[in-house]
Amino acid sequence: MGWVGSALKKDIADISPLLAIGLSTGLMGSITTFSSWNQSVISAITDGYVLQGICALFIGTKLAQTSFLDGMQTAKLLKKRAFHNDLPQRSSENKEYKVKCIFIVASLLMWIGAAVLSILDVQNPTRKKLWMGCAVGPLGTWMRWFLSQLNGRGITIGSRPRFKWFPVGTLLANLVAVIAEAGMALYQCRTRDQSMKLLMESFQLGLPGCMSTVSSMISEMHSLREGSKPWRAHVYLFITIFSAMASSFAIFSTPIWILKTKHG
Repeated sequence: MGWVGSALKKDIADISPLLAIGLSTGLMGSITTFSSWNQSVISAITDGYVLQGICALFIGTKLAQTSFLDGMQTAKLLKKRAFHNDLPQRSSENKEYKVKCIFIVASLLMWIGAAVLSILDVQNPTRKKLWMGCAVGPLGTWMRWFLSQLNGRGITIGSRPRFKWFPVGTLLANLVAVIAEAGMALYQCRTRDQSMKLLMESFQLGLPGCMSTVSSMISEMHSLREGSKPWRAHVYLFITIFSAMASSFAIFSTPIWILKTKHG
């Protein structure tokens, strides 16, 4: 994300705006999942591994920030050394239209292929989970992109919007994904139906997994830190982590603890 979402974002957008969105929002936003990471931390704490959970939360946050900064630095070095600060220019409209059509057709074929294989591949549960996750993953990505349009609009208090600096859309995407992830994880703990467990695991992998994002959050934190009020980055991180963990504790941990108490 330090490459395509920050250091080279403008250069990639000059070549193709759709390519910039696809690489940052589509690819990087999907492979860096906030909900799965948050649920892993919550599961560890719920099972009694409190120290391990806290360490995973702290190390994961710091590692993501460090990786983002390393990505920015290496991208700037690559641009300077390999391209001499001059990346390829934007293609002609006709060529860009052809590339767009090819990309759309290829994406549809892969999506349909994943959906078909999720039905036909019954021999290997691991592969079936992957196919099903790939089939529902684009929906999560689209939902995150749609919610990201709320960024910069602020929160309406009274007659006018306030806190326009706060990335409301990204927060909502992560929070909704965390709530869905926690609910599915709780259902898996309660059901003995293996087919339903497989279905829930697949949806966890694809829907909330692609809807939530760590990379976009870290990129937004970096932008806030580079602004006139760096403290906003810390406020954004605290609100995101606190709201996510509070939701997961309420939806997942509390019922698990109650059930353990009832059954001794």
